[in-house]
Amino acid sequence: MKIKHGIITLVLLFICTLAIATEAYANRPEDFLIRDYTIQIDVKNLPDALARLNTMPGFDLNTFVNNQSGWGSIERRVNVRDLDRFMSDMHSLGDVTASWSHTRNVFSMVTDLRSEHRVRSTEHGRLMELLYEVETMAQFAAIENRLVQVISEMERIRGRLNNLEFETGTARLTINLSVVDPEEEIPELGPFARIGQAFMESAETTLSVLQQIVILFLYVSLPLGFFVIVGGSILWIVIRKDRRKGGIKHEKDETIPDENNERKGDEDNES
Repeated sequence: MKIKHGIITLVLLFICTLAIATEAYANRPEDFLIRDYTIQIDVKNLPDALARLNTMPGFDLNTFVNNQSGWGSIERRVNVRDLDRFMSDMHSLGDVTASWSHTRNVFSMVTDLRSEHRVRSTEHGRLMELLYEVETMAQFAAIENRLVQVISEMERIRGRLNNLEFETGTARLTINLSVVDPEEEIPELGPFARIGQAFMESAETTLSVLQQIVILFLYVSLPLGFFVIVGGSILWIVIRKDRRKGGIKHEKDETIPDENNERKGDEDNES
C-alpha cells in the first residue's frame, strides 16, 4: 500500500514538474515576436515565379500582379517553423536584390491578457456559485448582468490572445517581384578575334591620348599666339615710329648744311 502511494506521489510530482517546465518554455520572451519581412526579387518570368511561390510553404493574404508592366506584390503568411526553409527557397525564384525585416516583442501584452483572463475566469466561477444562492429576483438580475459583462470581457480577451498567437506563430512577408530582361550571351571570341579586338582597343586608346594632346596644345597655344600677335603688333608700331623720327632728323641735318653753304656763297659774292 505504501509503495502504491509512493508511486502515485512520484507520478504526480513528475506531471507537475513537466507542466511547470512546459509553461516556462511557452512563456519565453523570444517566442512572442511578431515578424514582418519585405523582400525584393528580380525574376525572368513572372507567371513561372508565381507558380513556384504557390508550391512553397504558407498562404497568400493579398496578391496584386500586373503582367503587362512585369511586376507583382504578394503578401504571404508563413509558419515560423517553416520560415528558414521558405527563405532558402526564395532564391529559386530569382535574384534577391533587397530584404528588410522588423520584429516586435509582445510578451508583456500576452502576459497581461492572460492574467486578466484568469481573473475574469475566477470571477465567472464565483458568480455562477452566487447565482444558485440568490433569494430574490433583484439579486438574480444583478448577478446575471455582471455575469454577462464578465463573459463578454473574457471573449474579448480570448480574441486578442488568439490574434496575438496567430501573429507570433506566423511571419508576414511582403514579396515584390520585378521582371528583368535576360542578358544577351556574348559569344566566345577566337584567338585572331581577340588579337584584333586588343589591337582596336589599343588604337582607340592611342587616338584618345592624341586627342587629349591636341586639345591641350590648342588650349595653351591659342592664348600664347594671341599674346605673340599683340606683342608683335605693338613692337612693330614702336619700331615704325622710331624709324619715322630718325628719318625726319636726318632730313633736318641735311637741310641745315645746305643753308649754311648758300649764306657763305652770298657773302663771297658781295665781297
